[in-house]
This record gives sequence, C-alpha cells and structure tokens, in this order.
Amino acid sequence: MCTRSVTAFSEGLHEISGHAFVDASGEGDLAWFAGASTRYGNHHMINVGSLGTRFGGVAADNEVSAEALTEAIRAAESHGVKGLTEKAYLVSTGPEFGTRESRHINSAGQLGWADVESGRTTIDSVALGAWGVEWHDWKTFRSTFKAPLGGTAYGIPLSCLRSVDTPNLFAAGRTADGDEQAGASLRVMGTAFSTGQAAGVAAAHLAQDGSKLDATKVRTSLRSQGAAIDIEDLR
Repeated sequence: MCTRSVTAFSEGLHEISGHAFVDASGEGDLAWFAGASTRYGNHHMINVGSLGTRFGGVAADNEVSAEALTEAIRAAESHGVKGLTEKAYLVSTGPEFGTRESRHINSAGQLGWADVESGRTTIDSVALGAWGVEWHDWKTFRSTFKAPLGGTAYGIPLSCLRSVDTPNLFAAGRTADGDEQAGASLRVMGTAFSTGQAAGVAAAHLAQDGSKLDATKVRTSLRSQGAAIDIEDLR
C-alpha cells in the first residue's frame, strides 16, 4: 500500500499529491490517517508528559526534586493530611502540556535498545543518536536516565524510519520506531533534527528513483550535506 495524496485543511481543504511523504507531526497523525500500521507507546507503556512550572515561597535550602516532593506528599497523607499547606505558591506554568511519546510507525526494522548496547552497526545508518534512555514513569512519577554504552553515540538505521506496510512513508522524531528504551532516546529534539533530515533525503530519493530505495545513495547525499551518520564521523 502506498499513499498518493494527503488532504489538508488550511483556509479550506487542499489535496496534496506526492510520490513520498514524511510524518514529522510528532503524533504520527499522517501515518494514522493514511491507514499505515502504527501503535501507541510500547506494550502499554508510555513516556509520561509534563508541564513546566515555577513556584515561589520555597526556602532556598529546600530540596524540590520530584522524588522529594513525592515523599513529602506521601508522608503528609500517612498522617492524615489531605493536602500540603506550605507557603509555596504557583508563579507560572508553560503554555501547554509537553508530550514525550505518542504514536510510532511500525517500521521495516525497529531499533531496539539491545542493538544500541551491543554496539551493533548497520550499513543503512542515516543518523546518530547520543541521548540516553530518559524515562518518566506514569505509575511512580519517577524519572530515570540510562546513557548509551560507553557514553557514546549510536547509529540509527534507515529501516526504523520507513513504514512496514506503506513503503513511501517515512517517520522522523518520536514517531520513528524504537522499542520502549530506544524510543525514549530517539524522541529528543537533537535526534529529531537528524532523523528529519534523513527521512527527507530518503523520501526525495524514493520519489526520484521510483519504488527502489538505495540506502547507499541516501547516505552519500547526507554526507554531502555534512551529516554525521557513523560513529567514525565523530572522531
């Protein structure tokens, strides 16, 4: 199945035709509405979103980490306190909730954290990821961070950016296909830039060359644009 056109709304409905498409919506909207294979999160696990906030009335020497606040709330509740009555007050919040994870495409080849940890290299690497597994658990409200093996970067294969059942559809950013841990690393902004560039170049090559996509040509084009696509490029 290939997608041939997209209907968009901007001061009316517009049909946009193309030979290849890139879903960089952050939510996997294009893939979802096109009928491509997608999923929400990984195995019922989702990296929880958050809203940036600023508080006043808190003493400078107080610990205000998420863990400390959670423990304080639990301690107060264990003594029958229904709500904390400290002198803290809300100063400001962000304009909207931030979403860390939503839909992913189901790709031709998912990137797994085991691949990252083993240092596995691929001949179709088109971008590098350097952020660790940043996980924000919705059950415990605790955040954890696990760096890539050796604290270095890892290769992101073209296969995890290409839809498994819609071959002219590519995904970038957090819509790319990673398992629970790899996805928690792929989603960050720096990596979204590099996978966006890679997906765009791949889509252009597919549109130009037809149904066959040559990863070597994609890599050559990316290198000509100054992209770092292999670990050796960092040395």
